[in-house]
This record gives sequence, structure tokens and C-alpha cells, in this order.
Amino acid sequence: MRRSMYICTFLASGVVTAAALSASPAIADYSNKHAVACMAFGGTPTSINNVVQNASGASELTLLCDAPDDTSIPGNTITTVHAYGFDGNNAGVNPIARNCSASNAPSFSCGTAVTTVAATGEFDLAPPIPGAWSAVGGEYRYTQVIVPRTAGVNSSLRGIFIAD
Repeated sequence: MRRSMYICTFLASGVVTAAALSASPAIADYSNKHAVACMAFGGTPTSINNVVQNASGASELTLLCDAPDDTSIPGNTITTVHAYGFDGNNAGVNPIARNCSASNAPSFSCGTAVTTVAATGEFDLAPPIPGAWSAVGGEYRYTQVIVPRTAGVNSSLRGIFIAD
């Protein structure tokens, strides 16, 4: 049986689109995959290789992704955030993720890092409390994905999807 997944892709124009891709051996075989809508700090659309500066002056690509109101997600519960196409191939550059509640997501004040991954390519980021991130207005409605970079070396993130 052939499965498809949907990922959120960031285009150079700043438009966020969802595209269908065939599952491949490089991507885990999740039962259900759902596209998410992501934005950069300040609410502007995010495109690939768009490096966002944080307040401290460090360089990073920061995305805030919104879980959909999707009744096809069993129990409206998300178990995994899968980041696709990460490219930060330099020492000390590790992507991280935080879960954010609806009350603090707009300020990007999302608590401590949930997961760090020292890798390039693809990685999974799980919520801190399994089953606690509801897709319909629950405590963890948003996820924040941060891809740091070394000065002068771009990092990119091609897409993100969520799985139940």
C-alpha cells in the first residue's frame, strides 16, 4: 500500500504551501501525517533560508507552527513533530523544539527546549508529555522549532509535518 504525507513547504516568495510526497525509507512510516502552518517571529511568512535574528543578536531560523483543527486526528492529539530538510552542517548547530501553549505562543515565550538533535536531514521532536498536545485549542496548540546557525553559514528547514 502506498502512503502519502503532507509537509509544509516554505517558498522564496514567503508563501507557505502544503505538498504531497510519497513516503520513502528515509522518512518514518507514521500512520497519519498532517500539514502545519508556520510563521517566523513577528508573524511574517517564512521562506526557506530566511534567517531570523533574535533579540540577543544570535542568528537562527525560528518558526512557530500551528496545529490544525483537524477532526481526522484521533482524539485531536499530536504525538510527533517531524522536521524535514534541515541543513545546518557545522559544529554546534543543533535544532531544538519547544511546545507552546495558546496563551504564550504569540510572544514566543515557550518554555525550555523539549528535544535537541545533533544531526542534519530529518528529525522527530516529541511533545514533553505524550498525548498532551491537543490539536483543537489544547494546552500545547503550537510548537516552536529553532534552527541555530554559525555566523555566516546559512541553515535551512524545508518543511514540517505533524503525526498522530
